[in-house]
Amino acid sequence: MTKKNSSGLTHPLNLNFLICSVLTLDPLNNFFKKIDIKSDLYLNPNTQNQGSILWLLCIKAYDTEFYELLNRHSLREAAYEIIKPLIITRKSNLILSKTNSYPKKRELLKKYLKKYKVLYKKYFLTHYQKSNTIKTDKIINHFALHALFLLVGI
Repeated sequence: MTKKNSSGLTHPLNLNFLICSVLTLDPLNNFFKKIDIKSDLYLNPNTQNQGSILWLLCIKAYDTEFYELLNRHSLREAAYEIIKPLIITRKSNLILSKTNSYPKKRELLKKYLKKYKVLYKKYFLTHYQKSNTIKTDKIINHFALHALFLLVGI
């Protein structure tokens, strides 16, 4: 999930998007209750994120618990329901337009993206990164959707 940058250090960006997606979908999960979100989720590029959730995931107990959280059927089902409007085929699109449930599903997607964006900006962006909101919002939305597809397994 992580990739190496030119200096050979692990860049945790991809995992951060996935963690934020899980936090958005299930903020009351025991995994997030065990950590101090303000201090454990904040990522500081100058300190190599020591003490952040990424370091906690190196501990076997946290790693196992997060793995189990990612594989929960209810979490995957929620992610699927949110991205369903994006993966509808032509035939099923006609059926959905007749039942009028498509706008409701699209509204769910909008709410997810809004909540995800707020949480990501609050816990994962530095002050400097927050200043470029137009570009940042597009990137955050892209990776929010990408994380949902990862959770679903598509």
